[in-house]
Amino acid sequence: MHRALVAIGVAVLSLLCLGVSAMGQTAYLAELVMWPLMTVGIPAGEIRLTSSPTESLTGWQEAAGTAGEIVEFGLLAVGTAADSGITFALIHSSPPQLLVDTDNDEDFSNNVPIAHREQISSRSYSWFFTVSGEYETEQGTVLAEIAVTVTALYSYDTGGYTVGYTSFSHRKGHVEIGGELIPIAICSARTDGTYEADQLYIAVDSDRDGHADSLPGSHEVFFPGQDFQIGTMGYRIVHVTPWGDRMVLEPIGVVPVRPVIAVGQAAPVFEVTTIDDEVLSLQDLAGRVVILMLLPGLGDGGCFSCAASSPFLDELRSVHEIVGDLDGVSIVVAVTGGAFPADRSSLPSAGVYYTTDPSIAALYRRNIATLVISPDGVIVAQDEVWVSHNCERPRGMFDELMLDELVAVVERLINEMEDL
Repeated sequence: MHRALVAIGVAVLSLLCLGVSAMGQTAYLAELVMWPLMTVGIPAGEIRLTSSPTESLTGWQEAAGTAGEIVEFGLLAVGTAADSGITFALIHSSPPQLLVDTDNDEDFSNNVPIAHREQISSRSYSWFFTVSGEYETEQGTVLAEIAVTVTALYSYDTGGYTVGYTSFSHRKGHVEIGGELIPIAICSARTDGTYEADQLYIAVDSDRDGHADSLPGSHEVFFPGQDFQIGTMGYRIVHVTPWGDRMVLEPIGVVPVRPVIAVGQAAPVFEVTTIDDEVLSLQDLAGRVVILMLLPGLGDGGCFSCAASSPFLDELRSVHEIVGDLDGVSIVVAVTGGAFPADRSSLPSAGVYYTTDPSIAALYRRNIATLVISPDGVIVAQDEVWVSHNCERPRGMFDELMLDELVAVVERLINEMEDL
């Protein structure tokens, strides 16, 4: 089999030539970046485990069966080649070990158990590693690195593991536009690590500050099927290689600048229709403290892992009970998912505006969030996402705006208004 190795790695980034194709701008992406927050929406694929490998391998008996523990095998479906599966062995030791044919040469004898293991419960684990995926082209088979996470969840009911996997990386590089190199990154929305034009998360340096912000809700993140923008020019991806090292962009015209949703920035001015068929704008509430709550639903359900049957309604009630009756405070609730409750008798009413208008979620790029907006229209507090890097592995968290913090901010703003 002819294998043309595609150079995808930090060391070869400087070897790529950046240019413009006849169809439009071409972006070249080389660096493989681990575990970006762009990947949070990618579904995991479940893997069927077997007692022996499903593809022809050498060395697996010696590598996986020497300790006498139970060994189960699975196949990671990655790439587009006829042989697009990568075999792993789950060794039921304590703790369990994962042996993977990471170089995809069908030989287990030159592999060692994956070292990067993270314990997620008393008997469940995740592993993080890169594999060489195979992609068919007219010139032969291309090899490209794919970062993968495999999770083994232990079940006391079966006495065994349920195993799932997904990709957890993006390609990072530049596109040349008007003689300027713009940082850009893409992440496949597919579990198998293949790239398609309408199945990409995109982070691009839209505001030209030198880096592409990939945090959820960023003004520089675009979701699968969305056109994206650099400055005020919109672009559409018309082609991407299946292994994600190059894509072609097509300009589609001038678009409005996306607002930055951050503390200290002006809150985007929304205009929505309330459930009472009234038009409400943020400008109508000028001079008041506005608590904007984007909630997935107000009825039962909506959060299968929550202890409360209607957690978002409980959250709204808690906020309204403390600050809803304060002079100068308005609460705007945007229900971003599901139907609005037919029975409104249990909903807080005084000083609260309700809407199911989807435009507000699109404007703020969030389906769940709480923001406090000052009387002069500036975001002064909100739920925030942060990330830091240690040994090239990011660590991040969603910091929810807690009730006591919200109350403190609202009371401070009211006191400032009274002092004027």
